[in-house]
Amino acid sequence: MQNIKKLGLILTFILVSISAGYAQYIAENYWHIGKIYLDTGDTLAGNFKFNLTNEVVQIEVNNTLQTFTARKVLSFEFFDRAEQRDRIFYTLPYPKVPNYKTPIFFELLLEGDAITVLSRETLVTQTTIVNNPYFIGQPGVPMRQTFVKTNFYFLYKNGKIKPYDGTKKDLLLLLQDREKDVKDYLKNNRVRLDNRQDVVALIDFYNQKKKTN
Repeated sequence: MQNIKKLGLILTFILVSISAGYAQYIAENYWHIGKIYLDTGDTLAGNFKFNLTNEVVQIEVNNTLQTFTARKVLSFEFFDRAEQRDRIFYTLPYPKVPNYKTPIFFELLLEGDAITVLSRETLVTQTTIVNNPYFIGQPGVPMRQTFVKTNFYFLYKNGKIKPYDGTKKDLLLLLQDREKDVKDYLKNNRVRLDNRQDVVALIDFYNQKKKTN
């Protein structure tokens, strides 16, 4: 009986660990009600879905599904009911492969005079070994975790878009003209360098410093 109870606890531990990896929400996997602005000047409103891998949006218009590539879309916007916030995406030229720019979708997080913060979300899956709390000293249990990663991009006044890899080293390189101010900000604030709200607040601070100096 004791062994059966232990087995049940172990199975519960494994199932909970696995299910935790699939509870992540990413907007492009769902349909949204919003608007799409086309390069023709037309605006389409309705139920639509977007895909950042293929750079397309699909929208239902008069019971017909229409598909548009990023080359035809200027922007699209919707209210994200899961995250309870308005979201807007713009199409901008960017080299997904070296030396070849193509139009791709970026979400606008912050519009600034010096730097505008853009982002793209991806689902990332990792497998880690977790120690089983019911058998100390025994081999750990592999746990597959899927999470949403926000990839940040900084758009400068000259039109260049530079990716930010979420590290302090890269951040100081991208903001080197205000390095001391940025270091002081990081020292005085608890900043998660891969967190959307924290990155937006930091770049807003940077933009303010650029205005005053």
